[in-house]
Amino acid sequence: MKIDGADTKCPTGWEYYSPAGTCISMVDSVHHKGTWEEASILCNVFGGKLVKILSDAENAFIWDKVNNYNSSLWIGLSDTKHEQGVFYWNDDLTETQYTAWDSDDPFQSETGCVIINNKSATAAQWTVVDCNNHNNFICEIAADCKVDKNRRQRQCPDPCSANCRGHGDGTACETRTGRCFLGCKSGYMGPLCKTSKTSALSLTLAFLEEPIRYVTIQKFPIAG
Repeated sequence: MKIDGADTKCPTGWEYYSPAGTCISMVDSVHHKGTWEEASILCNVFGGKLVKILSDAENAFIWDKVNNYNSSLWIGLSDTKHEQGVFYWNDDLTETQYTAWDSDDPFQSETGCVIINNKSATAAQWTVVDCNNHNNFICEIAADCKVDKNRRQRQCPDPCSANCRGHGDGTACETRTGRCFLGCKSGYMGPLCKTSKTSALSLTLAFLEEPIRYVTIQKFPIAG
């Protein structure tokens, strides 16, 4: 099967996730089933996370890839971080705004983790199950990650600026956009914390000190 964009965007064995601009891999071997936590750890080893789905277009893309699989697959959504029924992606500190629940979810009796249900006949529908169940899963990495053919070594750019508060703990920023969740370290500003406050102040002062240039407007008589 030809993998769209793999020659320029994704390493071998990964497929270009065009709606998101990232790369995904279905970990579907019978030997690689795991709990939601184990799946999350393995995706981290690859340099990424369990896949995130933020729109109908992304959900349809994933469904097109998984609807012929013989098992349901973990995605990166759960309600284990906060209260039951409030779902967060595993690299995000804000409640998800997009969902694709089947008719019975997410009204489960206990906290849980989310799978794409392969039993649905028409679209990718999500189901909440026990996080300790063993399922295959879908990993997502940045499009410019480099992963060897055995998926044991990876070189991925850090999506988070080192100026994000909490940098280095795995939850400092949204991995697709680099938006810092907890704000910036002292001396930096902006959603990505890449702007030095000193530089911004210097630019502002330079702008204010620029001489005002007046434009002469030529007046013409109005024909009467």
